[in-house]
Amino acid sequence: MVLYRSFLLAMLLTLMGCASSPKLGYPVAASIEWVEPEDQTFPASAPSAFNAKRGYLVVSEDHRERSGSVVRLPFVVIQAKNDGGQPPVLRLAGGPGLSGLNAASYPGAYPWTEDRDFIILGQRGTQGAEPVLQCTEYLEAKSHESRKEAVLTCRQRYSDQRIDLSTYHSASSARDIEALRSALGHETLSLYGGSYGTRLALTYARDYRNRVASMVLDSPLPHTVSYDDESPQNLRDVLQGVALACAAQAECDQAYPDLFKRFTAGLDEAKANPWKYKKSGGEQRTASDADLVRTVWIGSSRDLAKVPKTMDSIARRDPRPSVQRLLWGPGRPTAFAWGMRLSFWCSEALPFSERMNGVPDESFASLDGAVVSPEVCQIWDVPKRPEAEKAATVSPVPTLIMSGEFDVLTPPRWGDEVAKTLPNSLAVTIPYGFHSETTNWGGDGCAMRIAAAFFKDERAFLDAPERATACLKDRQPPAFE
Repeated sequence: MVLYRSFLLAMLLTLMGCASSPKLGYPVAASIEWVEPEDQTFPASAPSAFNAKRGYLVVSEDHRERSGSVVRLPFVVIQAKNDGGQPPVLRLAGGPGLSGLNAASYPGAYPWTEDRDFIILGQRGTQGAEPVLQCTEYLEAKSHESRKEAVLTCRQRYSDQRIDLSTYHSASSARDIEALRSALGHETLSLYGGSYGTRLALTYARDYRNRVASMVLDSPLPHTVSYDDESPQNLRDVLQGVALACAAQAECDQAYPDLFKRFTAGLDEAKANPWKYKKSGGEQRTASDADLVRTVWIGSSRDLAKVPKTMDSIARRDPRPSVQRLLWGPGRPTAFAWGMRLSFWCSEALPFSERMNGVPDESFASLDGAVVSPEVCQIWDVPKRPEAEKAATVSPVPTLIMSGEFDVLTPPRWGDEVAKTLPNSLAVTIPYGFHSETTNWGGDGCAMRIAAAFFKDERAFLDAPERATACLKDRQPPAFE
């Protein structure tokens, strides 16, 4: 268990006193269209055992305009079984590109619904919202060239529909949250974000700091880091950590001695002499070091159990485990709104990265860390967001920050990075944990229990976190194959 607590409160509050909320210069206005309980066309529903209200938040596509195009964002309010008078918890899904509306189907998985209203908002551009930037052509594209063609097709279609792609970014989504809060009549909100949802929560807390009561940030993506630059090193660090965990178990260490050293040597050899394999139809293919390292998947306990064996097979140039995964290829979620992701990544992620200047020569396993290539972003053609939107969030709001030890997407050090400017925060690393541990429904539930204890009484939790986080000590080392 790793706990991190910042005690720079006095200094940071002084800093905050010198800074004012962003002068947006225009109001955030909205209306709500409630839907009837029997409406079957609404994109989400809750079990009958829960009292739920459903509706659409209707806001201007560009919040600076009082007229013109609007977006309709679906949301669900799961009403608390016992109203404790506390601010509602608003869930913000990851991606960017996931709506997160499916959480309404199993509200019992979120223990705070006993005492707090639980609001689930479908973010602009995602499935269920109007318009939705799904760009199915990108989903179906198999190569870099075909992806560029798909992006061009989607870009033209959305242009013909007069959709302003430059308004689909974190600052706009934060204004949507503020519009929803105001329309529902809440003084403040508690925010529960996962992955990109943490970036959105931090954006809202920075831009509307007096409207946030508390935050749970699961797998944080800070404003101050560059995913496109750092992701290859993040993967390397996790694989080295898995190799160390293997070495700590006598049986695993005996089966796979010097695992990480031999594994990286195997990748270097594959870079100089790519592997050859055949697809089912007999087509000849080659696998580079980057292809091979992508076959080492880590997203669940089942994945983790296989990692040392897969790393060892690459070290020994045994093609069977890796080639099988190369034949399968990575899956892509069909409900993902790739157009929304493109608008975010091409306006406020990639433009601020070193990757814009090319793939670094020293990249781990020759990996290209860019989620979206500069060529694709050039086609999508959205303007770079202001530099000010990369600023860290400075806030005294009580915050729980959670990271998985083996999270290849958002490593624990990013949680520590967020905590630096949140003086009333606690950063917790889940031993042997993965990405978005609170929603790891196949796990032991430790992360969700900790989050629930925090929302029960944030101040008491931060004053004495040891009892609420005791389940971390019960986490068992992985059972490696």
